[in-house]
Amino acid sequence: MGTKFVFLLMVALILQANNKAYADKVDNDDLISKWCSRTEKKELCVKLIEADPREELKRSPNGFCEIVRDKAVKDYVAANSRIPAILKRTTVPFVRSCLIGECSEGYTQAIDKLKSLDFSVISRETYQNLAVSTSYGYTNPWDCEHCFKEGPPGLSIPPDLASDNRNLENAPSIIAIIINLVVCNKIEACQG
Repeated sequence: MGTKFVFLLMVALILQANNKAYADKVDNDDLISKWCSRTEKKELCVKLIEADPREELKRSPNGFCEIVRDKAVKDYVAANSRIPAILKRTTVPFVRSCLIGECSEGYTQAIDKLKSLDFSVISRETYQNLAVSTSYGYTNPWDCEHCFKEGPPGLSIPPDLASDNRNLENAPSIIAIIINLVVCNKIEACQG
């Protein structure tokens, strides 16, 4: 009788733990969908967050920002690591200047700013720092592109770098929108 009771108690506890884990997963999915649906890049937002193995970060917008920031940093590091190969393919001084200056230095600056972000508290008090540091992530690819547009006629950004730049803007713009939503409940930047 005693072993049967212990066995049934163990089964009940296991089932309860499984139900809680399932409920937490459903709650996390609902929360992810709720927040990501308000961004301009809903599908990418959901994909980035769901792909991350850190379940504990999937419970709040603060965690979402951390997940997306970490992906942005990885993307920037990968893009920056491709610049030396692009430099080897060109001897045009203007192109080399753009690659080293606006692109590589800009990517490094964006990496540093994104890494410095602390999402433990997203509030009016932390908003300015979070917003400004995040902005480096989506403006620096534009600065890289713009450098090539200022060059001699017929000069264009290398296609692989142009592709990187289109992708690099995405994750930081998701972060910016989530921060705006947390602090002022709108997609646009908070005022005052």
